[in-house]
Amino acid sequence: MAFDNILQAVTSTQTQTSYPTALTNQQIVDNHRAFEELQRSGVYIPDLMKRIDSLEAQMKSMSEPKVDPDLFPMMEAAVRDDPKVMERKQAVDDARQKVLNEFVIKDPRVADAVKAYRDTVRTRYLETTRKGPEVPDEGG
Repeated sequence: MAFDNILQAVTSTQTQTSYPTALTNQQIVDNHRAFEELQRSGVYIPDLMKRIDSLEAQMKSMSEPKVDPDLFPMMEAAVRDDPKVMERKQAVDDARQKVLNEFVIKDPRVADAVKAYRDTVRTRYLETTRKGPEVPDEGG
C-alpha cells in the first residue's frame, strides 16, 4: 500500500515541479523501490554513500597510470631545464637543506663545533679591529 502511495506521488505533476530532477518517472520509481529494499535490509544510506565514495576513489586510483620508478631518472633528465621543474627541484633542495640544518644543529657535536667556530670568529675579529690600522714607519 505504501508503495502505491509513493508511486502516485512520484508520477503526479506537482511532485515533478516541486522536485525538478534529471531522472525520468521510471527512474524515480526505481529509486523508491531500491530505497524500500535498503530500508528492509537495515542499510543506513549515509554509510552506504560513504562506502560508494570510497570505492569510487579506489577505482579511480587504480585506473590512474602508474609511472615505472626506473623511468623517473630518464623523465627527469628530459625535462630538467623546464622552468617549472627547476622551480620545484629548488623547492625540494631548499626544504631538504632546512630540515637537515634543523636536525643537524640538534646534535651536540655540531652545536659545540658551531659555537667554537663562532667564538673564534668573534675573538679574531675583535683582536684584528682593536689593533687599528698599522702605520708604516717612515723614519727608519
